[in-house]
Amino acid sequence: LTTSPFVETAPQLSPNRDRIAYTSNATGQFQLYTMNRDGSDARQISLLPVDGYANQGIGFRWSPDGAQLIYSSYNRLYRINRDGTGLTTLATAPTDRHFRECDWTAQGNRIVVQTVGSNVFDAELYLLNADGSNPTLLVGNLPGRLDSPSFSVDGRRVLYTRDIEGFNDVAGRQLNAHIFSQNLDGSGLVDVSAGPGTTGVGGKPLGFNDVQPRYSPDGAKLIFVQVNNVLGSVPEVYTAELNGSARTRLFPNASRPDWR
Repeated sequence: LTTSPFVETAPQLSPNRDRIAYTSNATGQFQLYTMNRDGSDARQISLLPVDGYANQGIGFRWSPDGAQLIYSSYNRLYRINRDGTGLTTLATAPTDRHFRECDWTAQGNRIVVQTVGSNVFDAELYLLNADGSNPTLLVGNLPGRLDSPSFSVDGRRVLYTRDIEGFNDVAGRQLNAHIFSQNLDGSGLVDVSAGPGTTGVGGKPLGFNDVQPRYSPDGAKLIFVQVNNVLGSVPEVYTAELNGSARTRLFPNASRPDWR
């Protein structure tokens, strides 16, 4: 789809699957682009960068109808039309924090967004209305990295990852990142990476991290990245059932999966 000497990352199909959004640092900072599904008609649509604390081109998401995108630029969360017009500031992060990863659900028309401090392990998750109003703390700052919030298909649950070892590393290394899901009120917490039952059978192998999870289009499975916790290890894309069972490797040497 793309051939470039620059970094191009985090591809996401639009909800109606007609365009792919991605980011590139061809201008010196990561900007938001869209292209056709065959790679043609690539267009830069942002002028303010998708950048900030631990956010080099990853903090963006399509609107549920595919007409707009939201993206994080330092301490601001923006909404923009798919053609690059209509830039609107939705929210400003708390003092000394930047916005990072985000998602938008049509069910209740809500946004979930991550805020981080200068250390990537200093993270929180917030729920907002789609107009940026009524920010509500969903997951507070805990020891270890907290990453990758996304909504379930019905908008009733949020998926994210957390290093349960509580390892605070300024380089971002994680020792034992698990996938969790929970209801929007904080109840019903499920440790997906532990696998079904109490024995961990079918769950994440020791010495690995589960990161970058997303729901399948029908909400029946998860797609995510499994990677050894040694820095520089090769990531692999897997799928699994919602309870963590039936892990299946799809791609070696791959990351940032998106499933439409």
